[in-house]
Amino acid sequence: MKNFLHNTPFFRLTVALSIGIIASFFNISIWWLLSLFLIGVVLFVLFFLQKKEQLIFHYNWIFGLATFLTLFSIGGFLTHKQLESSSFPYKNKQGFFIVKIIEQPIDKPKSTMIKANVISLQDSSSIKEINKKAIIYLEKDSLSTLLKRGDVIIMQTSFNEPKNYNNPEAFNYKDYLKRKGIEVTAYCKTNMWQHITHEKDISLFSIAEKSRSHLLNIYKKFGIKDNEFGIIAALTLGYKDALSPELRESFSTTGAMHVLAVSGLHVGIIFVVLGIFLKPLGEGRKRNIFKNLLIILLLWIFAFITGLSPSVCRATLMFSLVAFANIFNRQSSIYNTIFFSAFVLLLINPSFLLEVGFQLSYCAVIAIVYFQPKFANLWHPKNKILKWCWDLTCVSIVAQIGTAPFAMYYFHQFPNYFLLSNFIVIPAASILIYLAITLFLTSFIPYIGASIAFILNYTLKFLYLGISGIEHLPNALTTLYISKEETLILYSIVIVAIIWCEKKNFASILTILILMVTFCSFRLYNHYQNFTTQEVVIFKHNKANIINFVSGNENIVITNDSTEAQKLANTF
Repeated sequence: MKNFLHNTPFFRLTVALSIGIIASFFNISIWWLLSLFLIGVVLFVLFFLQKKEQLIFHYNWIFGLATFLTLFSIGGFLTHKQLESSSFPYKNKQGFFIVKIIEQPIDKPKSTMIKANVISLQDSSSIKEINKKAIIYLEKDSLSTLLKRGDVIIMQTSFNEPKNYNNPEAFNYKDYLKRKGIEVTAYCKTNMWQHITHEKDISLFSIAEKSRSHLLNIYKKFGIKDNEFGIIAALTLGYKDALSPELRESFSTTGAMHVLAVSGLHVGIIFVVLGIFLKPLGEGRKRNIFKNLLIILLLWIFAFITGLSPSVCRATLMFSLVAFANIFNRQSSIYNTIFFSAFVLLLINPSFLLEVGFQLSYCAVIAIVYFQPKFANLWHPKNKILKWCWDLTCVSIVAQIGTAPFAMYYFHQFPNYFLLSNFIVIPAASILIYLAITLFLTSFIPYIGASIAFILNYTLKFLYLGISGIEHLPNALTTLYISKEETLILYSIVIVAIIWCEKKNFASILTILILMVTFCSFRLYNHYQNFTTQEVVIFKHNKANIINFVSGNENIVITNDSTEAQKLANTF
């Protein structure tokens, strides 16, 4: 453990920053943060005033404490600043608002959703500047569907905080938007808004969006549509608006949803592809520098056209650091690289820490890096096909070790056939990314582009067929609910298992057994509570009436929505 902490300084720095961020989300006072920051600065001064080397070594803990307090405070300050920047000054106030659309509108079944910058409010007395982000839902009609990024409209409405119905296990939309820097939403009917003008947006995000639209049109040009278009658009360009609810459910049920979220898998494949394409440039110091700098540039271009999502930025940053290390022929610690990327991303946007995708991705990466070699060493098949299958099996299992507790806590489900799914989706995803890159490069060449698109389309059909088949296997999904305490215990078991792998001591085995007994005790207590529960729950819902009668292991649902009835009764 000491060697790990010594070789991975960014682990300690990231932990200190993260604790400060969490404390601020739980409303720690800004004055407390300021006090701790000043204490940290004073400790730094006291430490560096020591002139004798022996004293410096003896009081090394002062430097560690000062670093922790300083980064804790910085994490808190950054979070406070982000939360304040989302604060909307004129909530629940009716008036005429000038808004500018800052992202391409999204079509919903009954509305057009736009992310906008609210520029100003005009009421009976004056014009007030605002410049805050908001989500706006326009009643869907022929005009709202024509809106695009850069359009400026005037609308008569009021902006309000999203309502949380506080139903059991409900998604907290209000907190989700706040972490995105948005505090309010609004709804506007057709006759209550009007298009004013269009401002040309020449920002990097605008260029990125146009680039992605161009690449999406290449797919459409070659006849890729429906579910196949939804899969390839999400898989290669991070465009998820074309995914139908049924398609999302299929990938989620089979444990293959990670393939549709552009992340480390995709960036890693592109990293390897770029290395192969640039290999003919030859060796030598100058050529090595040029190749790796070009790889870094192209990786960030890819991240850019996929929308600069946290998962892509994290993976791109990590592989950029690997390429940068290759320039100097330095083999840096992979763990230090991982935590350095997390540290930088949290400095840029502290709310990343509370995003589910951020947490799942880091848990998966760390689990794969540590456990995969240990699992792979359990068997060394000589046959190449068997070796490939064993390596894929190991990666799938260790990724589940890292992500399963969070997945069960957030999504209340576990895909029983995740191993079978990965044997289909990971090879298929790799092939699809190679084919997509080839299609983009050859789309202007007659016959060749069409041939690549034909192969791409049928590979997509095969992938969808395989996922649908697994989804309909018996007991494909286990639905379960675990508490925060149980999630913490499960991750504690994983951490102690890592310590045991390093030290092989009896204390680690004993700790794991105690943690397992504690976890089972929690589960038994929860089951006991469920069997003895007698309650009536009336759910707030804007589309249906739902009353739930729970008596032990029996659940009676009275509702006019069969989908909601199925969800509520699923665990009984």
